[in-house]
Amino acid sequence: MDALEERIRDRFGEVVHYRSWREYIPEDDFQYRTLIDFAGDVAGVSVLDVGCGKGAFSRRLMSAGAKVSGIDITDEFVEVAARNVPAAEFKAASATDIPFESGSFDLVFCFEVLEHVPDTEKAIAEMVRVLKPGGRILIIDKNILAVHPKYCVPVALYKRYMELRDRWMYPRNFPFREKWFLPARVLKLLRKHCSMANMEYLVGGRESRIKGLLRMFPFLSMDVAWKGIK
Repeated sequence: MDALEERIRDRFGEVVHYRSWREYIPEDDFQYRTLIDFAGDVAGVSVLDVGCGKGAFSRRLMSAGAKVSGIDITDEFVEVAARNVPAAEFKAASATDIPFESGSFDLVFCFEVLEHVPDTEKAIAEMVRVLKPGGRILIIDKNILAVHPKYCVPVALYKRYMELRDRWMYPRNFPFREKWFLPARVLKLLRKHCSMANMEYLVGGRESRIKGLLRMFPFLSMDVAWKGIK
């Protein structure tokens, strides 16, 4: 782990008790539904949760019969996840250096984690590396071209404004800024490492004042799902 990732790890350790880090998700959570729609029946499927946090998605997948492992860069998250989902296997590790052998998993998913990883391509390459041939990867993260679903302004402007006011995940003088993505760029990287890849704008996942607009122009949605097959 390089020095910048260590700083990011330490920052997450400072905010680990924020209520935004969920320990439970409902079955109709839009990210979970996207995962299940993509993966199908996960009973008996070996799954890696990259950036497991407190284990909310791992817990839901275990209840559906999956064999779950998880990694997170933050020791405190790994400890909480292990308490919440004792039947799963959790390790403290970076998404750019996953401590599992190549070809270990049927399914790898990474939700709102890539935005905190300095080396995007290295993380994608690592996630695909640990997939079995024909295995599936699902990444869900933020679209920098979106319109904010609540404030109806470009999210790039909203995010920068909040960062300058020191009201974001990372302090204003922090050496790293949370990354939101050009959807086509992530798709290009995924296609580089997968035999097949596509993407989907997740319209309607978040409560929004502009649902009608997003249905007409889905590329303005905040959340994007990138899907690949090794």
